[in-house]
This record gives sequence, C-alpha cells and structure tokens, in this order.
Amino acid sequence: MLEQKEYDILNGIIKTVYQTTNSQAMRRQVLMDLKKLTGCKFSVFSLGLLRNKIVYLTDSVIVSDFEKEFEDSFIYLSETKYEMSDYASWIFLIPESVVYKDSDLVNDQLRKKTPYYKDYLLASGLPHVAGISIVENGKFLGALTLYKAEKAGDFTEKDLFVLEFLRPHLETRLSTDDLRAGGNKNNISYLLKSNYFMTTREIEILGLVFKGKRNDEVADLLGIAENTVKKHVSHIYEKLEVSSRSQLVQFVLDHDMAHLW
Repeated sequence: MLEQKEYDILNGIIKTVYQTTNSQAMRRQVLMDLKKLTGCKFSVFSLGLLRNKIVYLTDSVIVSDFEKEFEDSFIYLSETKYEMSDYASWIFLIPESVVYKDSDLVNDQLRKKTPYYKDYLLASGLPHVAGISIVENGKFLGALTLYKAEKAGDFTEKDLFVLEFLRPHLETRLSTDDLRAGGNKNNISYLLKSNYFMTTREIEILGLVFKGKRNDEVADLLGIAENTVKKHVSHIYEKLEVSSRSQLVQFVLDHDMAHLW
C-alpha cells in the first residue's frame, strides 16, 4: 500500500515516538512527518483526560500551514462555540483506541448539513478530518487529529492505514509518559479547564505570564497580535478572579501549578 520512501518516513515516526524524550517535541515531529504522508494542512496532538464522561484535551501541539492567529481561533472555536456540536466527540468515550475519519462516522449528507461542518470546518477551509483516539488499558490518554483542505479530498484508506500502523506505538508511549508523570500535569490542566473553564491557549499564556513575560513578548513567542494577548489575559483574570499579574502569580503558586510549564 505504501511506497518504500513512505515506509521510511513511517519507520522514522516510530523511532521518534520511542527515542524523543520530550513529549511536546515528540508529538510535534510526529505531526510534521504525518503531514508528509497524508497531505494534511492542520494537525493537533493533545494529551487527554476523561472525567465523568467529559473529555478534556490538554497540552496541545499544533502543526499547520496557517498563521498563529488562525491556529488560535480554530482551536478556540473548537473548545468553546462548537465543542458540544462535534459529531465525532463520542469516539473519545470508547474504552479502546479508535482510528477514524469523520465521513465514516456520520452519514455524509447529514454531516454536511450540521453547523459544525458548515460553519466551522468548511468555513475554515478544513472540511476533511481523521484521527486517533488513544486509549491504553481502558484509559483515555490523548487524541491526534488531522485536517485536510477541501480541494485535497477526503482522507484515503492509505492515510487510515498509516494511522492504524502508528496506533499501538502511540498507545505505548503515552501510557509510559502517563505512568512516569503520575497524571499530575494532566490533572492540573484538567483543573484549569473543568473548574475555571480555561482554553488551551489561555493555559499556555498563563504559563508565559507566570514566567514574567510581557504582553508584547508573549505575542512574539506565539506569533499572534498583542491585542489578542491582551484579550486572553483579560479572560484569564476574569476566570481566575484576579486583577493583577502579582495576584495571578500567587494563584499559580497557591495551587502548586508552577511545574505545569
């Protein structure tokens, strides 16, 4: 099904999964190589938690062909406005890993009539979706999601073969990392998302502010506008019920969150 050069890339991904110590670096390289194999335009690899039948995706790594502003907006809408209308979200509740593409999950004619498809995926130019819900021993550990542009066509059987080939290796890696971390990092992200309703980007900016970065420095690091950073910081203040950076720093210290970043 694959040409030799494609198998070489696939074997390189497996090597990355086991030999790259840093989780974010590993996940970023996996996405970069999957882009070569599948032609996806946008991809996300998140760690995950399942609590009371609610899925929380944390510590997301993104690789895309778009500007940071688009990435920020696309993920923000996914986590807020369209979170409850995602017709594929039930996949994450299954107690075993699943390799899928959206067009196999829902009748295609019905799917294309949904607001999630029309107003979010298609409007963003990324209507084709495939991915892996990663589960080991019944525990949801993370999600890898790929998006293709409309003109590229839907994900193929070859694309799904690649994801299925990688699935057991990603299960092993994420399970190993989870055991080593004791779930602590994910639990803190879970706390921020479930108790304070923070988005992935807000958690990322919270960490940078905690480290003493100014708004303009955060904007440069994330490749977004300074006004966008100011809006995020304002939302963080509101959600954490603080009114200054010193109070924000104290909040992080009081809740033993400093090691999250």
